[in-house]
Amino acid sequence: KPRAANPDMLAEIGITANNVVGYLGTVGRACDIRTLCSIALDLQKQDTAVLIVGSGSEVKKIRRAVRRKALRNVHFVDVQPRAAMPIWWSVCTAAIVPLRDRPVLRTVRPMKMYEGMAMGIPLIVASSPGEATQWVEDAGAGLAIPPENSHALLNAINTLIRDEQLRKKYAQAGVREAVKWTRIDQAAATMSVLRKAIDQCVPASASTKSDSA
Repeated sequence: KPRAANPDMLAEIGITANNVVGYLGTVGRACDIRTLCSIALDLQKQDTAVLIVGSGSEVKKIRRAVRRKALRNVHFVDVQPRAAMPIWWSVCTAAIVPLRDRPVLRTVRPMKMYEGMAMGIPLIVASSPGEATQWVEDAGAGLAIPPENSHALLNAINTLIRDEQLRKKYAQAGVREAVKWTRIDQAAATMSVLRKAIDQCVPASASTKSDSA
């Protein structure tokens, strides 16, 4: 659930910007962190920092590129225990879900979307049209933009950091959506589907005999 940001967490890693756009999750081949880092200098002019929390196969390459370009407003935090993640979510002005432009990724709903919604963080989902973009748009929890598109990503970030009312609207909608996806609710929905499937497979006469027995 949403919680107040802890400014001490930002101070510990050297973030002094008023706005923080975060990527929290695995830094692997499925995600496009390079495009986010490519607009870091433009974001710095908007008093905005980039926070990347997590590890993965691509993180070393991204770190090297950031050092080479001297992007001082891009900050990395190593993978964190699950219990600590709400603290890092809470400092984000917006959360980025940057998927690569791959057909197979059109069918996925990254877990980080649910986590961001539950924390009341507006989302920017960069992906080809598919499950992820449809979800964020249907929920009204953020913006959906084309993947691997630095211009679209910069515009989306600027839209959110400049419009507090829009952020609140997306945050509230995200929390409402996340409530629908608790494990208990999903388990109940799964059981309902299973019962319907069983009812369709078991002949009515067999069900009647079972009940009478």
